[in-house]
Amino acid sequence: MSQTQKPEPETEDLPKEQVEAARRRSRINALILVATFIVITLAPDPYKLFAPLLFLIPVILSLINRVRKDSNGPTPQAKNLPAQPSIPKPNGSEPYSYTPRNPQDPRRYKPIG
Repeated sequence: MSQTQKPEPETEDLPKEQVEAARRRSRINALILVATFIVITLAPDPYKLFAPLLFLIPVILSLINRVRKDSNGPTPQAKNLPAQPSIPKPNGSEPYSYTPRNPQDPRRYKPIG
């Protein structure tokens, strides 16, 4: 009998760190939905009003992560960017200067509109 080979797992487009972060976010969202449902069904009447505030937890966590990432310094991608080449200035006058070369030329200095 021939042995069947398992196909190799496809390489993912995203790095493992981003995949793990997405899984973590989805788990947090699922826990918040469950907690909101539990608070709405089991909590006394005055506390049921605070159940929608649980939906602010992912927003607060994303803000904290963004501030933490920004405080660590620039990302490695920003450090590796090539320097912008400087554009040399032309020796002559600017082509779109305010003083026309020939004020009688109607082609170039016609007002817009």
